Amino acid sequence: LVVLSCLFAFTGCSKDVKNNGLNNYISYLQEQSIVGENENYTVIIDGGKKEEVFVDDGKVGKLVDFTKIVVVPKKSNNKSTIEVRLIEGNKDDSIELTKDSFTGNYEKTINNRINPRKVIIANEHIDLKDITVDFIKKDKIIEIVKTELKEQIDSGYKDNKFTKEIYIKLVRDNNNIKGTHYWYVAVIDAENKFSSILIDAKTGKVLNKKIA
Repeated sequence: LVVLSCLFAFTGCSKDVKNNGLNNYISYLQEQSIVGENENYTVIIDGGKKEEVFVDDGKVGKLVDFTKIVVVPKKSNNKSTIEVRLIEGNKDDSIELTKDSFTGNYEKTINNRINPRKVIIANEHIDLKDITVDFIKKDKIIEIVKTELKEQIDSGYKDNKFTKEIYIKLVRDNNNIKGTHYWYVAVIDAENKFSSILIDAKTGKVLNKKIA
């Protein structure tokens, strides 16, 4: 994407680029986190857009919608898979999740977006809600990135193009969905060098910064 009128002075580039241009260089963007729990399970359904094949090369490839479904069992079991019914309005779909050998959670990622408000696991009904309504959104996150990683952003413009990609993911303790959530944001160049910040998802306070 050609970035017009990019002037490298103290401001870095044109008003249009500063306000909107970086949106075109986001290769991973989490936009929702729908959660719920009962005494036996925690359910986390994250969704957004990502590269169809993610490569951390400073470029943005073809973007696709995604949904990652995670079920965290609160009691140990030996099942290798678990079936989850997703209730969204009049839709009632079942999906089989596979146990992750490292975490012990059941997970599956699909290439479309879903927005359920209830799940059923082993006849147990769990209500869900999107907790990101209380969090800062993409535009505010980008404003923070441009301030906190200004040098890394400004240095990304070469021959009127931005040569880096931006990765935005919500992170948390999956065993404590009521705890603090964070936005992890990385600016990645063609040599796979990461500059990143960790932001409190509610307040926008920058808690950590790493410069490549």
